[in-house]
Amino acid sequence: MWDRNLTDKTRRLIEAGDPEERSKYVLEDCWIPYRPASEISEELNFILERPRGNRPMGMALIGESNNGKTEILKRFIQGHQTQRFDDRVNVRVLDIEAPPIPHLGHLYSKILNRIGDPAAEKGTVGLRLERLLILLDRLKVEILIVDEIHNVLTGSGKQKKAFLNMLKHISNELKCPVVIAGTDKVQEVIGSDFQVQSRFPTFELPLWEPNEDLAKFLVRLEATLPLKNESKLWNLTPDIYDLSGGVIGNVVKIIRRAAFDSIVSGEEQITLKGLKRSAEKVTKPSGFANTTSNQNP
Repeated sequence: MWDRNLTDKTRRLIEAGDPEERSKYVLEDCWIPYRPASEISEELNFILERPRGNRPMGMALIGESNNGKTEILKRFIQGHQTQRFDDRVNVRVLDIEAPPIPHLGHLYSKILNRIGDPAAEKGTVGLRLERLLILLDRLKVEILIVDEIHNVLTGSGKQKKAFLNMLKHISNELKCPVVIAGTDKVQEVIGSDFQVQSRFPTFELPLWEPNEDLAKFLVRLEATLPLKNESKLWNLTPDIYDLSGGVIGNVVKIIRRAAFDSIVSGEEQITLKGLKRSAEKVTKPSGFANTTSNQNP
């Protein structure tokens, strides 16, 4: 067993032998590095560390729902925690979710609520913007992340344009890059406006293909599963692709549920039959290849 590729914690859990502890562990969130996520993380760090200019450049992160973009952003934010000093607080990265309706007042209140302003819902739209700019400058915010930006499409063309122009205005006033993220509808948000496109170059998080990249990911994922017997998931790459539709969140959910079931049953190994049963449990009855929801490896 010990010639297997396992993490130290996985080995300790197998040695301890407690099935209840192991079955709980396989369902916990665990980050598994993979190439597209690493490339996007590098770009986010580059944007953060780049000297501030008069026209800050951000990015638009595009990905299917459940395909990892929110998890990548969450890890980036966690890696740049708020810094507290005796005389000030430095919020390097501030994140919000775009309001369901692209109303500027809702945007300002979202940001003010996120930084803990007790008067976030009070005052005119103009006064909230003025307060927002003062507070973000005081907090030394270096990147503003707006997730679920496709929500902007629920508004009129005029509202969408005003929303994007305001993000540019906030960015220009504070010399702070803005990162927007959402589904493939982000392209509709950006539209054909050259100024908007140039401010938000797109980075796409693709679906998996049944290739070496997915096989390598399965090797890393299996290394975190405390099963007594080796499953060799990489040999099932085409089958896992078919069951998951190439969506990373679905890949992880199916495998973790199959691992849980194999511990409970005493089988202690993930098989194709077990993966198929797992896929039926964790996916919608309407079929899987086209379903999407949030990734959380």
